[in-house]
Amino acid sequence: MRKILCLTLLLSCLSILPAKPVLGAVEKPKKSVLCLNSYHHGYQWSDAIMRGIRSVLENSQYKIDLQIEYMDAKRYNYEDVTSMLLWLYREKFRNEKFDLIMTSDNDAYSFATQYRGMLFPDVPLVYCGVNFLNTDDTDSDNATGIIESFDLSKTLDVALRLNPDKRRIAVVGDSSTAGAAIKRQVQNQLARYKVPLAAEYWTDMSLKNVLDRVANLPKDTLLFFIPYYQVIDGRFLTAEEAMQAIYDRSPVPIYTAWEFLAGTGAVGGNMLSGYLHGQRAAEIALEILDG
Repeated sequence: MRKILCLTLLLSCLSILPAKPVLGAVEKPKKSVLCLNSYHHGYQWSDAIMRGIRSVLENSQYKIDLQIEYMDAKRYNYEDVTSMLLWLYREKFRNEKFDLIMTSDNDAYSFATQYRGMLFPDVPLVYCGVNFLNTDDTDSDNATGIIESFDLSKTLDVALRLNPDKRRIAVVGDSSTAGAAIKRQVQNQLARYKVPLAAEYWTDMSLKNVLDRVANLPKDTLLFFIPYYQVIDGRFLTAEEAMQAIYDRSPVPIYTAWEFLAGTGAVGGNMLSGYLHGQRAAEIALEILDG
């Protein structure tokens, strides 16, 4: 009995000893990646991009320290916060060494390319969510990524097949960096579309004015919705809430090009997936980290 008890105690002690590493096992090499996100946590488009990025990086051949900085450009004017962000990042990253920078959407891309020489010299850049990229405007050396480019013609094909009487299109958005870039994309694609549509651009007005106009739209019109934020009595309305309010008032169908808005009033359209967008950007990032 004493021998059995001693053996049991010995086995118990051995079971709590730390396990030795398996011979030949190699720890993943570490990489440090900074992601500048134009917007804020909770904005579904960029949240989906971040989920896509993580899904690839977390299952890669590297142990990646992913640091995310939110610039909050949906809620605050980019020009107003740029100088403060520049000061903050200079102090915060003074002694940091990143292997790669990623940016999500236009404002982060503009910031990174404008100040990369000061903040992250010689660090490669991978961007995504960028609308209407003009490489002549910024320093694009050592940078590559994914353009947020939607095919409006495919959406219009569906819209006119379902509603052949439509002759007008009202484009609802805002005058933010992304909103202005998307408006240019829409204008360029409408100019080439096989069916001429009279276009109105409601991109610099309050939600109240939009709702007043929507209620009086002629029936030969369709709406195209660009994601945007509104502030009413100090409270931020998300893109989904703004679209739902328009849908509740609209006598005409609404189309969009962003998957996260499906189910909040849009009939449909040829849509972009933020998740797939982020995945592809992360795959490019890994190719660069591989050399």
